[in-house]
Amino acid sequence: IFEVIADLEELRSKDSQRVHIHQTLGWLYYQMSYWRELFQSLEGYGNFMSYKWDIVAGFFGYPEPNWLELGVDSFLTAYFLAEPGSVEKAYLAENLAQVYFRLENYEKALEYYTRRIASINQIPTRELFLEALLYENGGYSASRVGEFELAESLQRRAVELWKAVGDQHRVGRSLDRLALTLKLTGKYQQALAVWQEVWEVNRLLKDQENIVKVILNIAEVHISLQQYGEAVDALDLLEKDSAGMVGKSFQRRKTVDRFTTTYPIAYEVSEVEGFDQQRTLVRLYTLQTRAFRGADKYELAYESLRKQVAVMEGVREASGNGYV
Repeated sequence: IFEVIADLEELRSKDSQRVHIHQTLGWLYYQMSYWRELFQSLEGYGNFMSYKWDIVAGFFGYPEPNWLELGVDSFLTAYFLAEPGSVEKAYLAENLAQVYFRLENYEKALEYYTRRIASINQIPTRELFLEALLYENGGYSASRVGEFELAESLQRRAVELWKAVGDQHRVGRSLDRLALTLKLTGKYQQALAVWQEVWEVNRLLKDQENIVKVILNIAEVHISLQQYGEAVDALDLLEKDSAGMVGKSFQRRKTVDRFTTTYPIAYEVSEVEGFDQQRTLVRLYTLQTRAFRGADKYELAYESLRKQVAVMEGVREASGNGYV
């Protein structure tokens, strides 16, 4: 890849008006970022070699470039050189959306996702799953910048497309993001219905980790609706099996692929920085306390609060930093 990049950069210096040179360079820069991140994710060796390379490169004044930023520059140049309404311009909007999404610049990502989606009828994607990704990531970007009405629309379409593709994992994740959007906009009954559907998907997938997260989300929505008895029942399912479903040590899993950065279903609505046993139990007992207080069962609320404190004390002792 390095050699091809060098050849194309030389060609670009001689002919800077060729759309495909800039587009291909953008794609290669994107691939370099992908392989670099994949290499760094390897346990032990990858991290060690990356660390050594950074030291040597920094010493000689040749730090590794930000490949994603280079990708943005090349794709933008190609985008503005491309003819309006052309196939190239449509696919370049898709390229820019992907790179901005990886950079977590959700405002710019949304801008280019909506541009690509606007041309989807005239210039369809090569495969249906690519169209589903456009709507899924576009909806996520919209929710991150507070465009909740647009997010809901895009997420509903993403669910339809993933069902047509037949990818149940993606269906569950898209439903989960939709439920979160509905919750954030106060549409609690709709959010509850969607999370019930997510629960069914996870049950079919036998995904215990995400079943835990979804049940916690369902309980929280019941509390928001002042349906305290239903919340207590949902949380009881987890507490009774705290050594099984909750007792695992859940860690955030980040999977890098060529199209997007993906996470487990339901990660956005709970523990973004990790989902281990202690965090799960703290959230369980916090919600349980709120549900018992709402139902005027203060003795049970007190017991739940004591359990929460006990878990947090254990976290403090384990961390050794003296506070939680």
